[in-house]
Amino acid sequence: MEYLQWNSVIASYFFNPEKAGKEVLLYITKKEIARLGIKHLNFQTEEESWEDYCDVVSKGLRNSGRKKPLSDNIKLSIEEWSKYSKWIYEQNNSHPFEINCIPVTDPVTAIAYPFFMAFIPLLIIPLTQSNIGVRSNAYYGPLSDFLNNNNISTQKESTSSFAQIDAIWSQLEIWTKIYYKTDLGIFTERQFGNPNWRYVGKPFSQCVLTPRNIRDIPKMFWSANIAPFSFISDLQLERTIFRYGYMSAGFSQRVVDVFNDPGNPLKKIIIDIVRLEFTNWQGDVIEYDDDDKNDKPRSGWSYGTLLSAFNLTAKNETFHHFYHLFSKNDFPEDLILNDAPVIHMANGFSEKIIESFKQTLEWTDVENKWRATPSKSEILLYISGSYFGLPSDTYVETDKISLVSKMFLLCPIDKRKSIDDWGETFAPGSFKEIDYLCIPEGYCLYRFQNPTVEHQSEQLLKFKNEKKIELKGGIKITNREFMPIRLPSVWLSGTLGNEKLYLEYVLDQQKIYLYRNDAIPEEFFLPEAIKTGFFFTIKMESESLLGDDIPYRIIESSFSPLDIIEDNLAKRNCRGELCLPNETEFVRGSNAIYNNWLRQQSCSMEFIPVDYDTVAFQLSYEPYLLTNGNLILEYLTLKRNVNYEEFSTVMEALDASTLARDDKYHKTNPKYVKKQAINYYDFAGFLDYDYSLDKITINKPQILVVPSIKSVEAILIGGRTGKFVEAIITASAEYKINIRIIPQQRQIDQYFIPDTIKLIPAECPNSTQAWISLRKLADKLNIEFYILTKPYSTPQIVQFGLQDFSANLKEYKSYILENYAVNIKDFAWARKTFNTETLAFEKDISSTIDKNLSLQEYFLQYRYRYILWLDGTSYEVDRNWGRFLLLAELKKHVIFYSNEKKILAIPKLIELPRLIAESITLLSGSTPYFKKMDVDGKNQIFKLYVNVPKLFAENLFKKFNQNIQPNLHI
Repeated sequence: MEYLQWNSVIASYFFNPEKAGKEVLLYITKKEIARLGIKHLNFQTEEESWEDYCDVVSKGLRNSGRKKPLSDNIKLSIEEWSKYSKWIYEQNNSHPFEINCIPVTDPVTAIAYPFFMAFIPLLIIPLTQSNIGVRSNAYYGPLSDFLNNNNISTQKESTSSFAQIDAIWSQLEIWTKIYYKTDLGIFTERQFGNPNWRYVGKPFSQCVLTPRNIRDIPKMFWSANIAPFSFISDLQLERTIFRYGYMSAGFSQRVVDVFNDPGNPLKKIIIDIVRLEFTNWQGDVIEYDDDDKNDKPRSGWSYGTLLSAFNLTAKNETFHHFYHLFSKNDFPEDLILNDAPVIHMANGFSEKIIESFKQTLEWTDVENKWRATPSKSEILLYISGSYFGLPSDTYVETDKISLVSKMFLLCPIDKRKSIDDWGETFAPGSFKEIDYLCIPEGYCLYRFQNPTVEHQSEQLLKFKNEKKIELKGGIKITNREFMPIRLPSVWLSGTLGNEKLYLEYVLDQQKIYLYRNDAIPEEFFLPEAIKTGFFFTIKMESESLLGDDIPYRIIESSFSPLDIIEDNLAKRNCRGELCLPNETEFVRGSNAIYNNWLRQQSCSMEFIPVDYDTVAFQLSYEPYLLTNGNLILEYLTLKRNVNYEEFSTVMEALDASTLARDDKYHKTNPKYVKKQAINYYDFAGFLDYDYSLDKITINKPQILVVPSIKSVEAILIGGRTGKFVEAIITASAEYKINIRIIPQQRQIDQYFIPDTIKLIPAECPNSTQAWISLRKLADKLNIEFYILTKPYSTPQIVQFGLQDFSANLKEYKSYILENYAVNIKDFAWARKTFNTETLAFEKDISSTIDKNLSLQEYFLQYRYRYILWLDGTSYEVDRNWGRFLLLAELKKHVIFYSNEKKILAIPKLIELPRLIAESITLLSGSTPYFKKMDVDGKNQIFKLYVNVPKLFAENLFKKFNQNIQPNLHI
């Protein structure tokens, strides 16, 4: 291989879009290098890969032969990069520049990486593969031995040679921050004042903690009872690392030695890394399998924070204390803490938990594996709940002091003098002790505003030295790009309340001043008329800001169906599982690729009626509003591929800014809402969601016909944007096609499901001309519209293909009996049993399982598993297939149908297997709605699917061994 090939492989390992906005440490081992060569450069063995890497780096960038010492080769690569880097960046990496016939721009990532990246592992690996002490004089010897033993260089390295290559670190920082604006990750050059550490400290700082150490840092906080999002002083953090780092996070003796050496400058580096991880920690405490390759989650807990809060009643001068449980993880639906259910309120906060102030609280829910504790800080700061989307008269604990807003401080009596002395520095009337009833015993409460002097000793009351801007909220497409709807706001930390921020367009330096939030002085608003497609920075008048050189952009929502590559969609077999490579019949997107399409003739008249009534063309249309579900679909369309966490983040962003949850129908746990929503998006044909791969892929735009008695009607599925819908509406006038924008049922607003877009051809003499009009529209806009040509041309009935291709219960049972017998240990603490009366999985603490016939749900290894016991043998099954299989074995019938209204009713807690669920949903394009009905003397909530022809209902009953139940009164 050539040097630049290895250079790209190693650079992309460290810096890639997944690291955007995150600090990157350059820890790497010999084994990881060898594996990268196997994965990306097609070496067969680790030995072969490593030997090639050593050979390549020994010859250097220009392949000019081994230089002695190696630092000469590194120096050359730094000089070459300094010479060309700015020109490469300004050319946007699109140039023919090559070195040794290898393009400097990587053909896969389209990025030109710094020429010296392949050398960096040589500076790191000697530290990661040995247990040498962390001393300034303990580096050059092991480095030289390593280079000699691997035939890279025979000459010893020294301080003088390292002085020649010290620019490698600053050049890398410039590349990540100036050239790529943090889009591939952030590298920070660590500066050392001690001359003994000036050069060697930089490689040490990258690998004194291993990636596994960093991954396990939350275990250290768990052991120390330090909740996420709580305040922790530097001294407390140092003590925590020293006490728990070795046992809980696996810190090496090397780290212990650093903390035993008061003058070691690496101590601050370690503390900074641990604090950064604490700041980013969301409360997950995970145990991993010891597999050296995969590090798969085995089990885990969620750690929530009990944030102290209060409000004051001036009339009777009373202090009312309570807690909010706060977590960025969704609360379980049945979370119980302190023997009471925890109810989600908004923005990660629970409803009030009435409890007196007590910092020794520790609440756990063993069943759900949740734990919550309050802050251990001696003094507590409080700020208005408006900062968190809570009532403004509630004051909530925070770890940041505001220099402008009204705040409260709760401190022990033994700190009264220190706080009173600090209060003397305030302007008259800006600092006052509050002497109300029910203030915690042994504590004092103060109100203050506009501090001008920081406290001398309390770290919580010290000011930030630098003002910094940060964009929060909005809907982010990439690291620095946002959608034009729901713009982010700009937050200025350390504000004094008199600053003037402005937006400046990079292209023409046009300035637009930002408006400050009257209620939250730290928050500023971007102008609604902001230009799309143009980069801008946020600056402050008369003063520089940290981050004011980072450009952002509001993107244009440009989209073409040709942007979506159909082959990227998952292929699914008849059970809805991912196909094996050799399977030739499958479902991709919403379409069955198989050879039985002639069978659709049995239902063709329901979709392409013979007795056709001509429809009049209408010029007026309902507006297509880019809100809620339509906005989420636009986001998914622009992204193409996302994971569940990204989908959840957008759901949360909309949920935080809507009043939907104030409605009596909208008190459902957000975790359930998001999981149900992604299923609805999948079954409505907008996307494909694969739980096992955590992959959400947008479907191609497609028109498909739906059942209609007297005319041809169709719906639009797949990805779309507002501008694309406008293009459809414009083109529809040419072909005289009526467009209807149909909102989903009001009662399911909380799921943010996109509108149904219905297309109805007009002015057509018959059904054939009607569907031909749809095909012409589809062809014009590159929308999919599948046609069958035998025995005659007619639209493919997508819904029929999904239902017909899907396995039936008998086939599924045979498959699992043959392939999925398992021997799983019964963990009663992780088990729920399916109750066939309530149709829910319920906690089951019994010591025995019905091994003749039962269905169990386990939450193990950080995922759900479903185990069906049948005649003494256990089988792993799909959740939805498993429930219907159990119900069929018991001959319990739960599906109902109204022939009069063509409505299919299924209990709310039951979900159809994915292919069937999609086939039924696509008959109308409308998500099922809920209704409470009396069945067999019991009130149950049912999901109602509309526009379901009788033939589809009968076929569904047959597939699941369900008898048609008496006609419902709906």
